[in-house]
Amino acid sequence: MDTNNSPKRQYVLFRKWRNLLRDSKDTFTFGGAAIIWLPLVLMLIIGCFLLLQDFDDPTKDTTHITNIGFAVLAGISSLSFTWAGKIEQSSDRTLHDEVVRMGEVSFHAALVYIIASGLKYIYIHIDAAMGSHYWFGERIIRFTYIICFFMAFEKTIFSITGLNKLLYRKSRKKNEN
Repeated sequence: MDTNNSPKRQYVLFRKWRNLLRDSKDTFTFGGAAIIWLPLVLMLIIGCFLLLQDFDDPTKDTTHITNIGFAVLAGISSLSFTWAGKIEQSSDRTLHDEVVRMGEVSFHAALVYIIASGLKYIYIHIDAAMGSHYWFGERIIRFTYIICFFMAFEKTIFSITGLNKLLYRKSRKKNEN
């Protein structure tokens, strides 16, 4: 088997973000900037600030924020799946598949928020019970919940931006016709 003619596989850390940006040339307009890209930048700045300030602090109980995040993302995924069910697959298969994919990403982010919330809750109560005595498992739990928060946050922004882009395209097509 000749491997010289096979396409070279590229490893990209955020492949889905690269694909989202590559397929967005038609959304780089004034309206697209106001509806899609400006909210994305604001969510990144504000969200990263909150993640670094609130979620990294082991003494702050942030379960109420993650519970809200879970509820919102579960609602977004439900709306995405409902929207995908209304799209006729024969007429617009690409739109249907993208909406389903964004619904799956939203649902996965909601589940990761719940996991992160549970881990932080465990960490807070372990920290309060043990006082100043540290053990290795406590550090693993803290590292894991921080990674889960960042992963859920990234998936949240990706799914909202993707759905925003799809809605913007659909409204532009409708206005052009």
